[in-house]
Amino acid sequence: MKKIDMEQASLQEILQAIDYCNTTYGKEYNIYTYYHYNNDNLVGVVYSWFMNNDLFIDIVFVKSEYRGKEIATSMLENVIQEIRHKAIDNIIIELVQYKGKYLLANILARFGFSLSYYLQNRYIYCKSLKE
Repeated sequence: MKKIDMEQASLQEILQAIDYCNTTYGKEYNIYTYYHYNNDNLVGVVYSWFMNNDLFIDIVFVKSEYRGKEIATSMLENVIQEIRHKAIDNIIIELVQYKGKYLLANILARFGFSLSYYLQNRYIYCKSLKE
């Protein structure tokens, strides 16, 4: 699969990447996808998968014309609420080097995610769900 520039990608490109991942990895991992709608229009998506007792978030995407409207915050809040009843210990998200990573990092900090490590322009954040 080709790398996608999350800043420039269209929703269609994101959905194609998700379809590819579901086809390629869906048998190996339990996939969890959250879709955000505005008046029946799909405007955002969180794509993730479960491994052991962790949820790994691969994509947090909001259509460009809807960015800055707290949609990513709302989506992450809903994802956290929806998976709380599952036996999940941690939520892990990787931010690669791109402009919007700083905004998303601020959102993650508000939800209690902490920077676990940094490696080759990849920032790995983690939030424990253990009470």
